Amino acid sequence: MKGVVMFTEEDRCCYELKLCGVPVYLRVIAALIQGGVREIVCVNAPSRVKSALGDGRELNARVTYLDSAARVEGLGDAVLLEASTIIDVALVRAASTFKEDTVVLDEKSGGKVWVLRKASARLEGKSAGELPVILGELEKSSLKRVSVREIAFMDPELKREVEPLCVKIRDPLDAREVKKLLVKRAGKRLHITSRVNTVIEDRVVEMLCEHSWVTPNRVTLLVDLLAFMVAFFILQASLPLALVAAYLVGVLDGVDGKLARVRFPSKVGSLEHSFDALYEQTWYAFLAWRLFVDTGSHLPLMLGFAFLVVDTFVRHVYMQFKMTMGIPLTAYSRFDRAFAAIDGRRNVYLIYFLVSSLLGQPLCGLLAALAHALITATFYSLRALKHARNVDKASGLSRLLELSKSTRKD
Repeated sequence: MKGVVMFTEEDRCCYELKLCGVPVYLRVIAALIQGGVREIVCVNAPSRVKSALGDGRELNARVTYLDSAARVEGLGDAVLLEASTIIDVALVRAASTFKEDTVVLDEKSGGKVWVLRKASARLEGKSAGELPVILGELEKSSLKRVSVREIAFMDPELKREVEPLCVKIRDPLDAREVKKLLVKRAGKRLHITSRVNTVIEDRVVEMLCEHSWVTPNRVTLLVDLLAFMVAFFILQASLPLALVAAYLVGVLDGVDGKLARVRFPSKVGSLEHSFDALYEQTWYAFLAWRLFVDTGSHLPLMLGFAFLVVDTFVRHVYMQFKMTMGIPLTAYSRFDRAFAAIDGRRNVYLIYFLVSSLLGQPLCGLLAALAHALITATFYSLRALKHARNVDKASGLSRLLELSKSTRKD
């Protein structure tokens, strides 16, 4: 399937606007490429766009250009849209599955994407400048109309149902509204604590995202540096103040992921989860040691070691399930998503530690965190086993294993 991006002079002030630090037209091109479209035709693209994209080789795609007078030839199956219409990868992937000639639209913004199969023959030999007019005629006469609401999907990363993006940018005011939409969509808002933190995270992301030099990886580096400073504070400074600082760092930790999602997530950026685990467990270990030093009792060390073991197990079950099943455990079913709103994780544990230290009973916070981690570990283990067994049964593997046992007995 080819992608055709139409640049019109009247939309020039819109498709060159930067949205979260990225030009609108570049978002369109990126969505097509990341959605699997490797051949892109830019119609009436200005010289600035041509020099930026080149032949597409460095984008792992083939980009060609047609001016308004050029004839359309050999189009075949294609997805067509205006350069001022924001789309996402999900829409491109959905479009590739359509078997009929279709126009996907967002009634609210007026965004449209045309998916042509047989109807692309109607464009052969026509001048590229006529495409918007011909597509309008096709839309009225023979194209199936599909609303973005009809192709909403469960996003495994965000762990909730979302509609694909198909938003027309008409002016800078539209761009500001879409920016707010992108930032809002970037949040998972699954856990009860994240629903509080997201207010702060969204404001920070909105402030930072227009500055292209502020990259997600740089934010990750800053957060990691602050996190290890907090680890030192846990050992040396006032414990309540250190835990407040730890919670604030935890809030900032959500900024890099959102910043990546409103731009372009990278494979390098995914490694930040490993560094998150490193500093989080450093905090827990240092806290247990601090309480051991303060009390002279070995109980904090015993509870701390137990908590670290259980927390590591929870992380491993979660990641192993995601690698094996291709979807996070917390997004697998409605029941799993409901439990994910109250499961044990860093922000909850920090609240336990902070409240208990303010009450002068920090050991109670460590005990509460261990109890919550044990509940989470039990739930994750049972649910992972249940889902894995159901998949084995559905695939016939369970029956094969039973038959192999009976064969050995014979």
